Order: sequence, then structure tokens, then C-alpha cells
Amino acid sequence: NRRIVDEWYHKYRQYNALGYFPEGARHCYNLSIKQGINYLIRAGFAYGNYDGLNINPRFAILYIGPNLWASVYAEREVNLEIIHMAKSNSMQICLVKTGTTTHFISTLELRPLRNDAYSTQSGSLQLVCREFPKVELSIRVIKF
Repeated sequence: NRRIVDEWYHKYRQYNALGYFPEGARHCYNLSIKQGINYLIRAGFAYGNYDGLNINPRFAILYIGPNLWASVYAEREVNLEIIHMAKSNSMQICLVKTGTTTHFISTLELRPLRNDAYSTQSGSLQLVCREFPKVELSIRVIKF
């Protein structure tokens, strides 16, 4: 494990450290889960110049089992989310090196969901975009 450099310090503490894999082309997490349950899977990547090279990694492809989930280009922090129905009692999430930079991961979260949440007939649901609308606050002064 490595820590990111101070000028990249992140307010979310989990992004201030990372696991990196300089050896080998594929690294997998083997997770025990329950078959038939939908899981929210979150993967977070915050480069933070941990290696002193100051090169934003374009390094890995993230897989769930044999299925491609996403490619990662860690310009700042990258957050990926997918809802995946477990087809067995184990799940493998893999980072695969595709270029010259070292692949790494800052966070990996797995959260079971209620069975009636996010049902789909076609498999996994990947988050495409999350927007937080700017809320305009107006203050009215009422005189009596």
C-alpha cells in the first residue's frame, strides 16, 4: 500500500491510500457473496502521484468475472458504480494492466441491496452519470 502526496490530499480519507500492483498483468479480488442478491459495487481510484512520476495512469480494465465493467483513466479521482446480480456464491473483480502504467485501486465497496431495488431482466446496471443540481436559496425578508 502507498499514500498519496500531500498536494493531492483528498477530503475522503479512503482516497489518501491505495493498493498498487507493479508486478503482473492481472490482479483479482475473490469475494464471498450470496447468489441471487443484487449488489452495489463501487470502485474508487485516486492516483495522487503516489509513485512520484506525475503521470495520470491509463492502466487497467475492470472486470466482474469474465465481463468487462469499465476502463479506467485516473486523471483525478474516478468513481465507478454498478449494480450486479450475483449468479453464484462468489464474485471475482479484476484489474487488468493494458498499458505501461501500474494499475491500482483506492476503494472497493460491495453493498447488498433489497431484492425489490433496481430489478432488471438484462443483467448489470452501470451508473452512467450522477448529477447534483445546484439549489438556489432565496431569502425573503418579511416585515411586520
